[in-house]
Amino acid sequence: MKLLTASFSLFFVLHLAGLWLFSRGFLLNRVTLNDISNLDNTAPDSTHSKAVILIIDALRHDFLLPQNPSNPLYNEHYHNTLTLPSKLTRESPDNSLLYHTYVDPPTTTLQRIKGLTTGSLPTFIDIGNAFSGTSIEEDSLIRQLKNAHKKTAFVGDDTWMSVFPDSFDEQFPYDSFNVEDLHSVDNGVTKHIFPLIANNTDFIIGHFLGVDHVGHRVGPSHETMSTKLKQMNDVLTRVVEAIDDDTLLVVMGDHGMDSRGDHGGDSELETSAALWMYSKQKPLTNSKARTFANSLPHHQGHRTIQQIDILPSLSLLLGLAIPFNNLGGIIPELFPIPSVLRQAQDVTSNQIWKYLKSYAKGQSGHEIKPFLQSLQQKLNLAKEAKSLEEGSYFNKDHTSYYLYSDFFNSTLQSCRSIWAQFDALLMLSGGLLLLMSLPILVGVFNRAGRNSSCDWMKVAVRDAQKAAPWALVVASFFSIALLKGKHIESIIFIICFAVELALSYAVPPLSTPKALDLFGILSHLAIFLSNSYVLWEDRVLLVILQTPILFSLVRAPYANQARMKKQLAIASALIAFTLRLMAGSTVCREELGGWCAVTFYETSSSSLSPAWVYATLIPSAIATYFVLRYSLNVSASFAGFAGIFVGGFTLSLVLGSSYWLLDLLEMKTPSYVLITIKTTLARTNILFAGVVGYTFWYVSTLCIDIKEENRQDGKREVKVLGFSNSYGAYYLLFMLPAFALMWLTNLPTGQLALFGCLIVILVFLELTDYQNDEKALNKLLKRPSKYTKKDGKMVAPPQPRPALWRSAWLAQLGYLLYYSTGHQAVLSTLQWKAAFVGFPKLTYPYAPLLVSINTLSGFILVSLAVPLLVYWKVAPKVNASQSLNTNILRAGSGFVLYNTLITLATLIAAAHFRRHLMVWKVFAPRFMLNGLALLATDATLLAAISLGASITSTKVSRVFKTTAT
Repeated sequence: MKLLTASFSLFFVLHLAGLWLFSRGFLLNRVTLNDISNLDNTAPDSTHSKAVILIIDALRHDFLLPQNPSNPLYNEHYHNTLTLPSKLTRESPDNSLLYHTYVDPPTTTLQRIKGLTTGSLPTFIDIGNAFSGTSIEEDSLIRQLKNAHKKTAFVGDDTWMSVFPDSFDEQFPYDSFNVEDLHSVDNGVTKHIFPLIANNTDFIIGHFLGVDHVGHRVGPSHETMSTKLKQMNDVLTRVVEAIDDDTLLVVMGDHGMDSRGDHGGDSELETSAALWMYSKQKPLTNSKARTFANSLPHHQGHRTIQQIDILPSLSLLLGLAIPFNNLGGIIPELFPIPSVLRQAQDVTSNQIWKYLKSYAKGQSGHEIKPFLQSLQQKLNLAKEAKSLEEGSYFNKDHTSYYLYSDFFNSTLQSCRSIWAQFDALLMLSGGLLLLMSLPILVGVFNRAGRNSSCDWMKVAVRDAQKAAPWALVVASFFSIALLKGKHIESIIFIICFAVELALSYAVPPLSTPKALDLFGILSHLAIFLSNSYVLWEDRVLLVILQTPILFSLVRAPYANQARMKKQLAIASALIAFTLRLMAGSTVCREELGGWCAVTFYETSSSSLSPAWVYATLIPSAIATYFVLRYSLNVSASFAGFAGIFVGGFTLSLVLGSSYWLLDLLEMKTPSYVLITIKTTLARTNILFAGVVGYTFWYVSTLCIDIKEENRQDGKREVKVLGFSNSYGAYYLLFMLPAFALMWLTNLPTGQLALFGCLIVILVFLELTDYQNDEKALNKLLKRPSKYTKKDGKMVAPPQPRPALWRSAWLAQLGYLLYYSTGHQAVLSTLQWKAAFVGFPKLTYPYAPLLVSINTLSGFILVSLAVPLLVYWKVAPKVNASQSLNTNILRAGSGFVLYNTLITLATLIAAAHFRRHLMVWKVFAPRFMLNGLALLATDATLLAAISLGASITSTKVSRVFKTTAT
């Protein structure tokens, strides 16, 4: 077992190193500069001395858009409810401006706070910081306010405290991640905002969270959203009455929300946010400026701007320097006097150009240098046109505005491409590490199971040690060619690549896979050759999974015995039917449009499961007891502690289902008591399943029972019930506590998918056993003399080595379960609700751990099941553990081989399509999914073998020796 543990530990390390190197080249972070801007002497005079900034989290643009009830898009729960902005815009068009803003993804609150205050662009990898903020050290609006000696105050979402600690003169933060609390933060903002306005505070930020929490909790199409938006409308009405003539009111959404109320991705609804600017007496614009603005881009009747443009415009209106890292342009109608607009655009372009030149001098300057000359030409053209222009700035025949806009837009587009810049050599080195692990896996798979021990591994290790010197030389040569100047990356690459070269020499592949093995692998790999197959992978997977099962069903009538015909037919049909039911649970990618129907949720715009799902949760949990009892009773293994253990496991599932029933009840009738009950229930269940469950498993006996009977001849006969499945039954119990934890973290429809997957795994094990029996019988019938002893007794053929297609089939089942539990390879399908199972507030490290378990349940469950391909219905024999160990190595290496191939395929696709329009929407999320899945399966399989299989093997061997004695 130690050799097995070392082998799978090595695979995990090699894959981790390869994925890390590739991601370093594929998902780059933005380099921030620490320069601080000073107020430009040529900047236009400020128009307002004070400002109130109200952020209504997840305020989508159409929430402020008046809608005719006859419009097919009309929704009574969020349209025509928050009406004050549109009402004042109609009545006072010069003092009130309403915008549709485009938000750069990722659309998470932390990244939007950074963007709104620094004017910089987030990068794709920034999504990883959604749960934890770090202090903003770069120049920002808050820093400029302090430099200008403005009195500042903040109230609301405490995320601001993590990025701007001790930056406000007054601050009243409220917990931001308790999505079940719809009102505390909003009530707190309302409580403090009016005294702050009355005290003439220069700059106030109020961040409401209720709209966002309603979206996450019940979705936008719910009456609770209407209530919350009415509350916001009332608060804004009071704020408008409270502010004085010198105060600028800015109300905005930091991002939008999709039809289910979630955000984080880049869909149209998630990147669509509202912006309302209001000045009580001082006009913000005039009729000429508005007429000119009408010729600029619009969305559903409102001007469309980049959200990043808010910062420089707001800074100039308040008489502040524009933060140094800003990349936003100017909202022209806010500067209605031609000469003032020229000043504003000139100051903003100067600041951006300083940033570009400073960035070009830094360590990442090579990224931007190719664009500098073109951008400088555009800026020079704009400045020349400005100096020649006379008259109204808003006439179409005067081109300086458009030239400045071209400079701003080109800069933004160039910088967006820069932070999607790829280091091809780093990507190649990471891919090379993954690629070179394949021959090792193939060699291990082919050798494992050929004899009854793993002695060949010791020989391979010695051969690898002999090959180590030349492997290090070759690895160093590759490192110099690929990673020159990258010291840490070079060291990791040299060590890992040298190990792979040495092992590839010591364990070369012996044979090629069979046709059935290749079918599933090549079919799944072929998905990445077609965009449509990538988008429909859940449907394609169903066909791939069912093909060998239906082949088994077709062959069932040709079995040698009537009993086997029946068993093969029933097992095959049951697997095919259950797979079809699992595949019926799905969520839809945005790209599929009307070709896909959501079944995982009640509707495409709801965050709740269908009503019938809630009705079947408890029955499904209870039914699991009978499924396990029947499965173990087939081999008389429902004995010993099995009954008690399975009963406790079933209780854990019932508690896990009860949590979501209480969650549904609490949604409909909010109550602190219900929150307390369901939180306590979840925590108790986590402790019960994770700690008590595994402790009890470790100290429990095997699933066997010894009975003595008196025979007719007067002799006593000893029967060992469950003997034929001693390994499989006990190891199956090892899986159950982990299954209970996955059950708890998955949403209701996901729990039904897990139930179906458990049935599929158990029946697949039975089908495997039937097929092995059929093969063994065929061998006996074809060559009886080979299996006949001298005394005339027949002996069974040896246990067959695990086939590659069975390991691959389990891996494919993990992907199907991933889709069936309500996920797709897009960020928007992450189920953030899981972060709060047992923890109403964001709690580390539990929140990311719970989301990870929820997301990766499919891959974890099938990884735990891999040893059962070897253990199921295998009776103990003298020195049998050696044979089982080498077969487990074979099954496990085949499983890892398949997952590595799929991950390598997504890695190649992501690298090849890195300039594709859909790279960040399709290929990057898919690479991240497969990378995490590979690491999760490696780690889970390592735990399954080093803990579950190791303890099982030791205990069975010890009990077998005692029983034999």
